[in-house]
Amino acid sequence: NLHEVAFLSINELSQRTGISPATITRFARAAGCDDIRDLRMKLAQASAPLSAGDMPGPWRETLNHIQQSLNTQLCELSPAAIEQAASVIQQAKGLHIFSASTADAPFANLLQYRLLTQGYPANVCLDPALMGITASMLGAGQVLVVFAASSPGSALIAAVHQARWAGAEIVIIGHSQGALAHEQNISLPLNDPRYGSLLVIDLLCDGMDKK
Repeated sequence: NLHEVAFLSINELSQRTGISPATITRFARAAGCDDIRDLRMKLAQASAPLSAGDMPGPWRETLNHIQQSLNTQLCELSPAAIEQAASVIQQAKGLHIFSASTADAPFANLLQYRLLTQGYPANVCLDPALMGITASMLGAGQVLVVFAASSPGSALIAAVHQARWAGAEIVIIGHSQGALAHEQNISLPLNDPRYGSLLVIDLLCDGMDKK
């Protein structure tokens, strides 16, 4: 099932097939791929039912838009920042995910799901009133991931500052300037809130797979 396999993480693929992630990585390299992400991309291409030339015009325009958006997003991201964020999330004693708005909430929930499937339990908080309570319980060894493609409210800003003051690591996905900006943050800026968020989640989870 090429289409389904192309979108599974290495751990999900391992569970489905009953073979180890290391074996899957070796297979990817034996098949001429750089890594599991390269293998997934080629599987997705192989499962495509239509070539670009056969697509209806609106589909082709949408595809071009997505490709341009993803290319721009990749140019704005720092590989070092992605690697650092993946590392602190993987080593965290506790993981918490905040969302700046209802538009960001689906991506917070998706990251939680992806982390859970990789064996890293995470708590999602979408209620501004509860963010302050959650932040007050954080400390050294805890990681707070904030989706902030939208402008953050005062409750979220206060909670992030409180968590940082208490010693938690802060990962900002979205606005890296303004009220949430801080030199100690790990900042992952977004060019496109929708496709950019999906790409960042993939890069983070794939980076954790490799560690």
